[in-house]
Amino acid sequence: YQTKQWIESFQPVGHFKIFPLTNDSLVSQQWYLDKINVAQAWQVSQGVPDVLVAIIDTGIDYRHPDLENSLWQNAAENNGQPGVDDDGNGLVDDVMGWDFTDAPRFADGGDYLTPDPDPMDEFAGGHGTEIAGIIAAGVDNVQGIAGIAPKVKILNLRAGTASGYLEEDDVIQAMLYAYAMGAKVINMSFGDLKISTLFKDVVHFLWQQGVTFVAAAGNEGQPQVYFPAALKETIAVGSSDQDDRLTGFSNFGYGIDLIAPGAAIISTAPGNQYRTVSGTSFSAPMVSGVCALLLSANNRLTNENLRAVLRQSAEKPLPNPQWQVGAGRLNAGKALLL
Repeated sequence: YQTKQWIESFQPVGHFKIFPLTNDSLVSQQWYLDKINVAQAWQVSQGVPDVLVAIIDTGIDYRHPDLENSLWQNAAENNGQPGVDDDGNGLVDDVMGWDFTDAPRFADGGDYLTPDPDPMDEFAGGHGTEIAGIIAAGVDNVQGIAGIAPKVKILNLRAGTASGYLEEDDVIQAMLYAYAMGAKVINMSFGDLKISTLFKDVVHFLWQQGVTFVAAAGNEGQPQVYFPAALKETIAVGSSDQDDRLTGFSNFGYGIDLIAPGAAIISTAPGNQYRTVSGTSFSAPMVSGVCALLLSANNRLTNENLRAVLRQSAEKPLPNPQWQVGAGRLNAGKALLL
């Protein structure tokens, strides 16, 4: 060069490598992590153990290696005496949650009748285990998938049979237990066209106490949001595909807060397995996971704050009209940066 006097030194040209999202073996199949911008959200938080997310469902396979470190344990009972109600809450040995299922109308040959301290998801079911993986499967453990909020804790509350039926009284007991144990978010991936006044009253009471409810809109492809998602005290979630279109099975319409990926979602399954599932049931836990990240970053956020942030940060415009999809499609990265 003619301007060598401006050169202070010579060094070899280095190089950079793009950081992979995680080293989990199936993360390349989790298309929804990129779609909802989880990597950007993780720049702020991957969650903290103090944030407890309750899953009221068919139970969780608590032996699954991708979930075992994410599951809440009741310290008083875990360190107490077997057969003794060490924490005085009326339930003996509720170390890892509780099975509230008492549904004689829905006999299915499995564990459908007797409440007990074993909220295990049955192999014939798997719904609750699938939801748990979406929210909080372990990250960077060289196996399986990565949860959206891998550092939070999951409260395992079984209130449904393996065939997928939940009685209202069992769900109500589970909601009250979740509140008593300090759950900040309750995921409800179930529903019906009608609901009792008592159920509405309990949800209203717990919402006033600061609990955030996230519920699936339903899978009938109808312009009608199912309960409990239709309650004003819940964040109602519909389902989107890889092109941000409302999936054909998703319920939609007024009452939807936002949509989230719900088609071809890989997650944990009973027996150390993984499977690909579809439904608004699997859109709701994505929103629950992002709520948990938001609370991990700022524990002063109220449930109304969470709803507002989710709606404000949602991706739009979308192929479907707004009246069908609410505020738009979930964007975790934007939500954590607001």
